Amino acid sequence: MRILHTSDWHLGQNFYSKSRAAEHQAFLDWLLETAQAHQVDAISVAGD
Repeated sequence: MRILHTSDWHLGQNFYSKSRAAEHQAFLDWLLETAQAHQVDAISVAGD
């Protein structure tokens, strides 16, 4: 079984007054592409 672990995305957090939503979306897109490319069975997201 292949498990991909990630953590500490700090969702909902701004950098000064700038939203980080686009940054989070780009990371999520990359994460899903990587999981598919490596035939990951499960993704574990820890942290806040």
